[in-house]
Amino acid sequence: MFSDNEIISLIKIPINKTPRSILDNIKSKAYPTINEKQYNMASASSTSARSLFIESKMRLADRVQVNVNNIASLARQIQRGSRSNEILTHAARNFAQQEHGLEMIESNLKKLALIATHLEYQMDAIDKSSAILEEVTEQVRSMQR
Repeated sequence: MFSDNEIISLIKIPINKTPRSILDNIKSKAYPTINEKQYNMASASSTSARSLFIESKMRLADRVQVNVNNIASLARQIQRGSRSNEILTHAARNFAQQEHGLEMIESNLKKLALIATHLEYQMDAIDKSSAILEEVTEQVRSMQR
């Protein structure tokens, strides 16, 4: 019925055409005018053959419509897919910012550990000083008696 090149030319979707206009174009080529029908049907010997022929053309038109709808769906999914690249870029940028924040937190934790160590040293020094202070106060009391 249609050659491969004809099918490809029918399916190609120009930007300004809608799936509905493409389907109408295909139907107009699939269903010729009355004179062409009479010429094509002259070889058919019975009405059952004609109805089978018309039915097969209807099925073909329905299949073409399904294919056009599938192509439109595919185009929408491709368009959504192009947005996923933007989302991935945004996520990578946020991840890089989080990485910098984690480095800062790690640095702050190291500083806190260092401060805690210094506080321990100071606490030990205070303990030693208080022990020495107790000894000195005992010595002072013993001298005063």
